[in-house]
Amino acid sequence: MADLSNPYLLTPTCHNPNLLTLTSSPQPANPQGSIERFFGVLIESTAGDFPFWLAPTQLRLLPVSDDFLPFCNDVVAKARAAGLRAEVDPGGRSLGKQIKIASADKIPVFGVVGKDEVEGSTLSLKSRKVNPNPHANPHPHPHANPHPHPRAHPHAHAHPHPNP
Repeated sequence: MADLSNPYLLTPTCHNPNLLTLTSSPQPANPQGSIERFFGVLIESTAGDFPFWLAPTQLRLLPVSDDFLPFCNDVVAKARAAGLRAEVDPGGRSLGKQIKIASADKIPVFGVVGKDEVEGSTLSLKSRKVNPNPHANPHPHPHANPHPHPRAHPHAHAHPHPNP
């Protein structure tokens, strides 16, 4: 059986009459290119939950009723003009169901559009992932020293153990 994704894992050898062992170098016969493999690994590792910049749909507006569809369509047109991948939920469902579907579809940002938003020409956006500081360690070690340098602590002395 041939390994089509990495033929160099195989080491086919042959023996010639002079008792020399020759190793042949197989030509890759991979039907998948490297870009396809990259996306396969990316989709597997993220389980389809892409970061905002890579998500197929970045913003979905959820109208409370069909009365708010014109406002939603206007906002989506402006968002698309700004370069966002945005859409309006087709409706016909309860707001709770729309939110559940947007979450299941792993839409990074969604906005509920109702009377207040239309009257104020505003949006109330919600993000699926809320991380105010993306560089913060979400699971710090419980015994980590919050003041790693001795002078970083407000009650630390310049020389905690002076020589007598």
